[in-house]
Amino acid sequence: MFLQTSLRAQILALLGGSLALILVTALACFSFLSNGMQAYQGLLSGPLEKSARIDAANLNFKTQVQEWKNVLLRGSDKAQLDKFWGQFEAQERKVQDLLGQLSELAADDRALKSKIDSLRSEHQTLGVNYRKGRDAYLAAGADFSVGDKAVSGIDRSTAQQMEALASELHQQSLEQAQVINAAGDRTILLGTALMLGATVVIGLFSVWLVNRNLVNPIRELIEHIAQLSRGNFGQHVDATRQDELGKLAVAANVLRDFLADTFTRLKRSSSDLDTASGELNSIATLMAQGTREQFSRTDQVATAMHEMSATAQEVARHAVEAAGAADAADSAARQGEKVMQATIKTITDIRSEISNTSEVIRRLEADSGRIGRCWK
Repeated sequence: MFLQTSLRAQILALLGGSLALILVTALACFSFLSNGMQAYQGLLSGPLEKSARIDAANLNFKTQVQEWKNVLLRGSDKAQLDKFWGQFEAQERKVQDLLGQLSELAADDRALKSKIDSLRSEHQTLGVNYRKGRDAYLAAGADFSVGDKAVSGIDRSTAQQMEALASELHQQSLEQAQVINAAGDRTILLGTALMLGATVVIGLFSVWLVNRNLVNPIRELIEHIAQLSRGNFGQHVDATRQDELGKLAVAANVLRDFLADTFTRLKRSSSDLDTASGELNSIATLMAQGTREQFSRTDQVATAMHEMSATAQEVARHAVEAAGAADAADSAARQGEKVMQATIKTITDIRSEISNTSEVIRRLEADSGRIGRCWK
């Protein structure tokens, strides 16, 4: 599996899962808030819309009553009468239309619909009475007091019903708004708690997962390397993982084997060095003894050199004397050469004389022989 062979993939998966869980939590919170928004939308399209319609109807009803007063005040003029009576009827139609729309909006609330239909019916009856009052007003020659007396107090009940219905719808809107606000507050509180809870769970799970897959293996590797640094090569670190930490564990085991082999070789080399050190110690002892002897001989040589120096000086002196003697000998040799040459010449002459003498002696011998024979 790819997650088992890559530490980066594990971290990215953890981050992605955490973000996904937070996203899901956020979406759930948004969904709850969306429900609240829909409730607000329902409030706007329901009670508030009804309140707006009843307020509009009430306002138009008051405008209608005001137009009636304008009819009474300015009805003596035919043009003004037609104008304000037309405005009166227009306001009446607006009130009826608004009450009809309000009745349709209240179709799901029978009690409210009944009240609205009753108000609408009473408003229609009120219109009939206003028309009777108009007829009385016109029959009296546009007498204000006659027209006012004909409709005196007939709009009070309708106005009270509209005010009561508006207050009821406003109260209903307010209560529903309070319920929606409370639900929204609960949703926000729940969403916040859910987000915090999810964050805490994700944080704790992330810490546990990081400790399990990263921190603890790294600590084991650090402890293993620390043991190696202290020379403890007894155990191998677990290298069953296939990710980067597994490769690091394999490298640590290779390092452990290398260091163990190196340590063994070093111990062997240390033993060899101890042996060689003993031998070197013996050699050093012998060298020290030889050095002492050499020092002694050096002293003797120095003494001999001193004596040789004295002797050399004496020899130099004798050499000088010998040089003088050699010069004298050379001169004597030259003189001796001359003497030798004279001697050689003399010897040559003597040899010639000896030869002559020998010849004479042989002759004498021969003569002596003959003389001897003669005597016989």
